[in-house]
Amino acid sequence: MATGWQESVREILDAADKILDRIETVDNRIVNEELKQLKEEFAAFKAELKEEFAAFKAELKEEFAAFKAELKEEFAAFKAEMKQEFAVFEAQIRAEVDKLKEAKFA
Repeated sequence: MATGWQESVREILDAADKILDRIETVDNRIVNEELKQLKEEFAAFKAELKEEFAAFKAELKEEFAAFKAELKEEFAAFKAEMKQEFAVFEAQIRAEVDKLKEAKFA
């Protein structure tokens, strides 16, 4: 059989448990709100990064296209120069061959 003061202690402990449950509920709400806010901030940050990456990618693509065009132009000039040098070299070789032929038959 419980005495009056034991009953009072039980009531106080029950009340304390209820208060702790209430605090935990409020605490969970606060944590959930903070998590929700963090998720929103992260989503915004992710979207911003995605935008910046898309812009960077587009810029890089433009720069690469310009670089490729420049290389193509330089290669075409180099190719034309080599073709011209080869033509000169070929003409020199033919001239030497002709000289040798003339010397052989002379």
